Amino acid sequence: MPLWHEVVWPDAAEWIRLPLVILALGGLIGVGELLRKLMHASPEFSRKFVHIGVGAALLLGPRLFISPIPMLVLSVVFAASNAVAIKAGGLRGMHGPSRRSLGTVYFPISLFILTVLFWHCSPELVVLAMFSFSMGDAAAAIVGESLKHPRTYTLSGDAKSLEGSLAMFVFSAASIVFGLWVLAPQMLSSWMFVVVMAASSAVLATAWEALSSRGLDNIAVPLSHGLVLAIFFFPSTVSSIQQFSLGLSLGLGIAVVAYSVRALSASGAVATSILATVVFGLGGWKWTMPIVVFFMFSSALSFVGRKWKSDLDTVFEKSSTRDHGQVAANGAIACSLVILHFAVPGIDWYPAYVGAVAAVTADTWGTEIGILFRGRTVSLIGFREVPRGSNGGVSVAGSLAAEPAAALIGAVGAQWTRDWTMAVVGILAGMAGATADSLLGETLQARFRCVVCGRETERTVHCETSTEHTGGLLRLRNDGVNWACAAVGVAVAYLISMR
Repeated sequence: MPLWHEVVWPDAAEWIRLPLVILALGGLIGVGELLRKLMHASPEFSRKFVHIGVGAALLLGPRLFISPIPMLVLSVVFAASNAVAIKAGGLRGMHGPSRRSLGTVYFPISLFILTVLFWHCSPELVVLAMFSFSMGDAAAAIVGESLKHPRTYTLSGDAKSLEGSLAMFVFSAASIVFGLWVLAPQMLSSWMFVVVMAASSAVLATAWEALSSRGLDNIAVPLSHGLVLAIFFFPSTVSSIQQFSLGLSLGLGIAVVAYSVRALSASGAVATSILATVVFGLGGWKWTMPIVVFFMFSSALSFVGRKWKSDLDTVFEKSSTRDHGQVAANGAIACSLVILHFAVPGIDWYPAYVGAVAAVTADTWGTEIGILFRGRTVSLIGFREVPRGSNGGVSVAGSLAAEPAAALIGAVGAQWTRDWTMAVVGILAGMAGATADSLLGETLQARFRCVVCGRETERTVHCETSTEHTGGLLRLRNDGVNWACAAVGVAVAYLISMR
């Protein structure tokens, strides 16, 4: 039952405890800053000290509060106070110039979201997700920074270390086991269940932490823990845990194979493993097959005629080896719909899901085949001829390829639903998304010109020189347009399914 349908209001004792807890947590932050100054420690000391302290303190939450209201108030108070501190330059150990992130704001926001979603049915799940993240993240930072020569890697901006990621996994899993021992010892009766749950949650959390930058792990990892724990705490069927575990294995396997054949970069492989785990783990084959068909055919098309498309390598922003941004742009909206299917099963989310996948498939086929065949490329606005590979440019070959691509995804969806109107949903949503992609590419997507050779490009650097911004929104790049393409597919599919 959702929180807002039946709210348990705090009693007098809980209202008294709330300000005391706020003062205690504020004091913990103050102690961290004081110890850092007395010990002449690095600015990161305060952050780690508070991270561990707050995570451990949250384990007392279910014993201090029955109502979710105090936890929501705590979240709002500390999200607001940390935002003010960042703006004012306060608490420099946690918000110093070397940490340009909103991680300390994201952390209480994560607590707020988890409380809204799960406190009414399991307060233990909420605090366990936050505790596991706090311990794992702190361990990753401590191990990574204590080594003189860690093996570092970079996926999305922030440098990580293999040793730190291993520590993240170990301490995340161990924290779940310890947290269960404190909060729900009866669940430890089945050690196999606990080991699978802790390992599954820790694997997904470690992947999110490796992929995150600028403090986004403070929201991505706790929510990931919450999702995995919910699957194990409240399995809808006996097979749902087995399905999620199989999804995790398949996700890792697909990522490794795709990375080995250079269909995915390292960051793309990690993102794909997360996406595949969630889609199959929560949706099974019905939800997995459309996006698998998209990925297989799109990857194959990217490799076909690579030599003939090489003249556009310096025009397109990214290569045919997909990174995490491209994986997210093409799959994140679809993945979110699978999560909504799991969280709100009373609504049929599948048509919207098919629409999202059909849209990105139609757009990808249209682009890949359109640039492979060296036919005339025109603008959708004015139908003037434009150079091959131009933002928003369309060709006869590309347009002819987009429709069967959308129809293929619609047919796959129809096969699982036994409702062949799904094929119509796929075609219309796919073509609408691809058309929207072309229009946005021509009108709003950022355009650049090389100041050395004069060539139009999507890149900010060309001929080893910064390019000139010639039009469009500077922050709207190809990945952003692909997000919009998928969103249009969802909207059109939803409108059709409502009729």
